[in-house]
Amino acid sequence: MDAERHQRASTLALLNRLRLHRVPLTVQIENALRGYSTSVVAVDPDPEALHLDALYPPPALAPQPGARLRLRGRLDGGLLRFETELDALAINDDGPILRARIPDHIELLEQRAARRQPIGTGPDAPTLALEHSGNRSIAQLLDLSVLGASALAPIEAAAPLGSQLRCRFDSPSAQPFTAEVRSRTPRGRWQRLGLRFARLRREEEDRLVATLLRLERRAIRRMPLHA
Repeated sequence: MDAERHQRASTLALLNRLRLHRVPLTVQIENALRGYSTSVVAVDPDPEALHLDALYPPPALAPQPGARLRLRGRLDGGLLRFETELDALAINDDGPILRARIPDHIELLEQRAARRQPIGTGPDAPTLALEHSGNRSIAQLLDLSVLGASALAPIEAAAPLGSQLRCRFDSPSAQPFTAEVRSRTPRGRWQRLGLRFARLRREEEDRLVATLLRLERRAIRRMPLHA
């Protein structure tokens, strides 16, 4: 239940940022041949409703309640996307709107400024110990760069968007560091966390670069040889 509350709070926070900054969104209606433009007009958690501006250009046939809507846009340089279901066409003070359901989750994929080294799976694959508000969990490291990483953590791990995690690589000599949760995508019993490293000291950066070199060397040695 705590994970569900964190997920809902993160989703509402992102929706309200879209509303506050009037971020333009592209919406694809189920079975439609083209996309339309819209934006978030209002977010009502109780009763649960997401109000979207009238579609532009106006479609020849208005979408019907129950239609699936796929929306995407950009926030803080990253790609944001989510799906929802249309509840009804409505009118507010500014004119026609679409009233939809608040999505279960929003995927936010950050634009990366540094190449990330993919991490292979296997019994010797590195892990990442995470701690937030006294809760500890072990995550599988998916990729790594000098700026951040992504990891697969248990869904019950407390990791709301914007939270600061205390992290440590699985090496016995590794020192803890801080990372901010920038994206959070549920995957069944797991969640994919996008992490941005924060407040790295020079010696921490040096250790991180050394870790990257070891991972790259391991990846190269495991590449198949072609005749």
